[in-house]
Amino acid sequence: MTRGHTDPTRTDDVEGRPDGSAHAGPEVWDANARAWTRAVREQRIASRAAGTDATLLTTLTRLAPGRLLDAGCGEGWLIRALRQHMPNCWALGIDGAPALIVAARAADPNGCYHLLTYDALAAQDWRADPVLAERLADPVDVVVFNYALFDRDIRPTLRAARALLAPGGAVVIQTLPPCASGAEGWRTEEFTEFGEASWVPMTWYARSRAAWESALADAGLVSRTEQAPTPDALSLLLVAQAM
Repeated sequence: MTRGHTDPTRTDDVEGRPDGSAHAGPEVWDANARAWTRAVREQRIASRAAGTDATLLTTLTRLAPGRLLDAGCGEGWLIRALRQHMPNCWALGIDGAPALIVAARAADPNGCYHLLTYDALAAQDWRADPVLAERLADPVDVVVFNYALFDRDIRPTLRAARALLAPGGAVVIQTLPPCASGAEGWRTEEFTEFGEASWVPMTWYARSRAAWESALADAGLVSRTEQAPTPDALSLLLVAQAM
């Protein structure tokens, strides 16, 4: 999903998620869809206003894709923004949360948004959907994950993304900057800074920079360019291409 930088609570449980927490999968994002959509559209996420949205759009404009897949598109803000910045770019958004796809379609009736989980993407279940099969019949120039990779094992998703790329294409990942210690593990997000009482807390897996590179390499990708993290960085931005 398209997410933003908050201040998650650290947990030291590297082997498993904290007891009682909800994983950052389709179910929890479906439950949080209304509150998340309001947070994005009412610009309640400070880091996005401070530069992460603009940084991603600048990178995508530089890459100038003719065809783009927004994996984890959430309520669809990126595809709407791309229409303004890159009107000649064909863009498709997929997300595993039904309520977010409903929100995306309602805000952008002419856009292309489809319900598809990462597991279904990796299993190529989309080939059984005539509409998706037609729209993904040709490779894409960019697959973008904007704060949308929260699982501990992201390798199947990255392999699926690589398989969709045209020659010379790129996987673009914007995510939270690795912690200074490089420690990995589950974190809990409470969403307290957004001022809503209806959030369902979720867990997501924080990984080191080395772990990101390892996952990319396992998928046959290598990071060619990046926005280098600094002590006050709002995000880590990776642009990876096939080896």
